[in-house]
Amino acid sequence: MNAPIFPLAYGNTLSLGESIQFQILGALVVFSALGFLWGALELSGYFFRRSEIKKRAAQLSSRAGEATAPIPVPPPRIPAEVLAALAAAVHVTFKERVRILSISPARPPETISQLSLHAWSVEGRRQIFDSRRVR
Repeated sequence: MNAPIFPLAYGNTLSLGESIQFQILGALVVFSALGFLWGALELSGYFFRRSEIKKRAAQLSSRAGEATAPIPVPPPRIPAEVLAALAAAVHVTFKERVRILSISPARPPETISQLSLHAWSVEGRRQIFDSRRVR
């Protein structure tokens, strides 16, 4: 490879082979720099994670002598009217005497996109059930 390193040494015209050589060399330089940055960041991340693990281990060892009792969390209070309405709805739905063992609030979707995905899954279920024969 007798080609000069700098493209200005060629003048105004480059052959196709020389142009490809410069493109490959440029890509190698860019990817080498990106690889070096990736390696440096991974190495610094390793040291940060390692120091964090040592800090947590020191905190846990200092707390090991202390006996801590769990703090009881009282369940949220549901109004009696809501409980009565839920019991009536369950009785009407099942048409027999049932016992409600626990009531917990439903967790709403966190984002609008999850809400729209939920709506699409409900629509898909509806279409599948509509396509089946009722016996």
